[in-house]
Amino acid sequence: MIRILLVALAGALATFLLRRPKVYVRNNILIGPDRSYPLTQTDLLWLKRAIVGEVESGNPAPIIWALAQNFLLVDRAHYFPTFTDLIRAYSQPVNASWADANSDKCRSHPEACTAQRMARRARIQSLTSFSPRVEQAVAQFMAGSLPNPIPGLVDWKASPWQGGVIEIEGNWYGVSPERRMKNV
Repeated sequence: MIRILLVALAGALATFLLRRPKVYVRNNILIGPDRSYPLTQTDLLWLKRAIVGEVESGNPAPIIWALAQNFLLVDRAHYFPTFTDLIRAYSQPVNASWADANSDKCRSHPEACTAQRMARRARIQSLTSFSPRVEQAVAQFMAGSLPNPIPGLVDWKASPWQGGVIEIEGNWYGVSPERRMKNV
């Protein structure tokens, strides 16, 4: 009888572990299949700024989860040792290169570097207070209670594209064909 109970318990535990999300947050730690990362106040500040820049209104969860999954599922640890580094490199509104009108990015895409867009980026990159919507989403993320509407997806774009598989509030989420994915 005890043996049957132990086998049943082991089966239930295995089922639970297999259903666990590949990327999740527990006790302010971002956890993935191959590594964990303790989130810092700096990470949260830049995450909030990225949310403001990427999602004017609406649900910030897809952007938050795309960034988190990008950080832990794509082989980027070598290039981006912190979550802040990834956020600043990946989110155009908070990317330092896109904030410099003389950068290679702005020279190759002048339509993305109008005076209005440059001023918007400068404003976003200096924000220190945020709307209740942004604060609540980040607090839920840190608590591990923010639902992930895009499990495994790491990219987004404001228009349809080859790797886009789902559209949420004007953004397309997916995985670019050239991305090297791990454990997705």
